[in-house]
Amino acid sequence: MYRLLADNLPARRDKVALIDATETASYAALSAEVDRLAAWLAAQGIAEGDRVIVSLRKSIGEVAAMFAAWKL
Repeated sequence: MYRLLADNLPARRDKVALIDATETASYAALSAEVDRLAAWLAAQGIAEGDRVIVSLRKSIGEVAAMFAAWKL
């Protein structure tokens, strides 16, 4: 799933990737948040194959957290 974001990033950096009730995120902003969260997960010892539960309200943050887990 992470490849969907990574593959679309070069051509769509400044285009809107997601909209939720309170904010809008470009592909570049979403990618930066995914990278930040993936680095945090890795620092916590989470690695490929581990199970990660994401329990957030429907939001850009929820999508970023899921992509971050998939990135590992």
